[in-house]
Amino acid sequence: MIESSPLFTRVPAALFGPLSGSHATLYWAILAVYYHYEFERKPFFLLRRVVVDTAEELVRESPIWRRVVPFTDQKKQGNYPSAVNGYKKWWGQKTLGWFSPPRTSYGQHGVEVIVNPELGLDVNGTRHLVKLYFKTDPLSKLRVDITIRPMETTLRPHCPKNEAMAVLDVRQAKLFTFQAAAAASMAMIDAELAYIASLWS
Repeated sequence: MIESSPLFTRVPAALFGPLSGSHATLYWAILAVYYHYEFERKPFFLLRRVVVDTAEELVRESPIWRRVVPFTDQKKQGNYPSAVNGYKKWWGQKTLGWFSPPRTSYGQHGVEVIVNPELGLDVNGTRHLVKLYFKTDPLSKLRVDITIRPMETTLRPHCPKNEAMAVLDVRQAKLFTFQAAAAASMAMIDAELAYIASLWS
């Protein structure tokens, strides 16, 4: 693995950002491969797919990916390892790509909530808009539907028909996608917004 230049230990960290941070070795390795593709081999330009595949391969091979970073916060010590291990287990041998997910809002009774999936993931060729669930409590079918239904309602007009709305139970390494049969959840959400509106009035 490539070592960071001593220069970057003597300048303000903010000036070079990740290139002088704790993950500098990994970033330098990625840049070295990109340099090779860009200047040392034909056709002398980087394709987006090559960029993503290279970064994915180097990150997964890096000790940073395999190592659980120690925390002084006791709560984080308990939560972080299980979240990382669950995500790695779910990732497995899948071919993943990332894209910026859209965000919008949903409102009823004068109350508006933000609908913002945290991840845009291409999973083995199928695009997903994904909400992340980190809690230890089991993710019930109702909770899944209440999480996904607002995404389906508000984001669907802006997305291709084959783009899936989903929630990832990170700890349990399970991805749940939208099920059209479950329709009652929007009525429940509307009722909750009506209750909040009554408290505010």
